[in-house]
Amino acid sequence: TRVEVTEGDVDGLEVKLHRGSTITGVVVIEGASERTALSRLAQLSIGASSSAEGLNAPISQVGGVAPDGTFRIGGIRPGKVRLFLATYPPPKGLSLGRIERDGIVQPALLDVAPGAQLSGIRVVVLYGSGSVRGMVRTEGGTLPEGARMTIFIKPVADGALIYNPAIVDARGHFLLDGLPTGDYELTINTMLPGDKPRWLPPLKQQVSITSGIESQVTLTLDLSAAPVGGRR
Repeated sequence: TRVEVTEGDVDGLEVKLHRGSTITGVVVIEGASERTALSRLAQLSIGASSSAEGLNAPISQVGGVAPDGTFRIGGIRPGKVRLFLATYPPPKGLSLGRIERDGIVQPALLDVAPGAQLSGIRVVVLYGSGSVRGMVRTEGGTLPEGARMTIFIKPVADGALIYNPAIVDARGHFLLDGLPTGDYELTINTMLPGDKPRWLPPLKQQVSITSGIESQVTLTLDLSAAPVGGRR
């Protein structure tokens, strides 16, 4: 509720609180030895970000992970809720893989009813030591000064939730590491500077990652048909 404050006091306001929903479950780490997994569990925190109609921004609640992997997040606003790794700085080599309930992979957004006590959630975190080092080359033109390229990577497999961004440097080089074995899709987003920044069509390419091995990849950004510096 918006309240207008002028020269006088404001009274008579009523603030209503509702009992938040709760999500409980367990976190497991795949791809690591039992000793490594146990040592990393207590370093993690799980967050729940909920979006509701009329809110300007999502509201997040965070719960710690116990040494046995169990977690509890309370005070969650009902609606579409996304679980995420809330540990900061982000734990190297660990990525959120998928969310399960009763052995069934859940969508990225969970439906949480008002006052719901959602239990039996299994958060699968993937451990990996693979990496991809690459280069972005341009043809058909030159990027203007101040252009910015960001690269994202996500698994091709359905239900996977990994999302690791990185900045492509001025030479066109990038490095993404701490990745589990699997097939991934790379996406390059390029922003052009100006009073009203513009985005080029995304550049996509698939790459296979093996844990413990550095993969090499080269992507080519064709500027001949893209609006760069007011030119098409």
